[in-house]
Amino acid sequence: MGTEYQFITREISSKGEAYLLIKRSGSCGVVRLLEQALRAARAQGAVRLLTASVDPALPLEEGNYGDIKLKHIHDMHLLGRTLEDGPLPCEGLVLTRLEAERAGEWLALYNQGFLEVPNSATYAEADLREAQSEGRLCGFALAKGTTVGVYELDPLAQPPEIAGIALSPAFRGQGLGRALLRAALTELSQQGFRSCRLTVSTANQTAYGLYLAEGFQFTGVKSRWFQVVSTG
Repeated sequence: MGTEYQFITREISSKGEAYLLIKRSGSCGVVRLLEQALRAARAQGAVRLLTASVDPALPLEEGNYGDIKLKHIHDMHLLGRTLEDGPLPCEGLVLTRLEAERAGEWLALYNQGFLEVPNSATYAEADLREAQSEGRLCGFALAKGTTVGVYELDPLAQPPEIAGIALSPAFRGQGLGRALLRAALTELSQQGFRSCRLTVSTANQTAYGLYLAEGFQFTGVKSRWFQVVSTG
């Protein structure tokens, strides 16, 4: 079997980062793949390359791999929560569904809100269309009639997933992040779901702490991410 991987470069222009997600290790070997990816990332202007493996047969660990060194950066954790407590107080924040003519505004707010989040992915118009075609619910968060953030829910996931919630930087530090999370939970609850999940980086301690405080519990490690460094 050949090597299967995803080499992501579209975050280079905004963050200086490239990502290598190894899905299955083949005959070429992990060291060779890491070396090739690091050269390609640097050639495209990346400041650093992060890698993770979702192949159970190839669990990456911090240490040396030939002329490559892996430095552990963070993990992506899966958190889960029941929705049996029903609607939650949202401090007047409401969710509205995305209308086609506001797609550009949603994309701008989404990308701005996730710019500094570890392993966040910039959305383009094609990504938004694909997400909506897959049944994801996207929209805006409004507080006192003002747009303060965005949300993305995946009701078709098992269990349903809060795929993303983000506040505009101008509205952070006002308790609206908690209100937005509660509004997303309420939306899923009102659709009849009894539980939900989300993914969060261990490096995003602010969000992680909020989720735990709002009843989420750790359910597993989705992926472990390492910086690829050349020692040769």
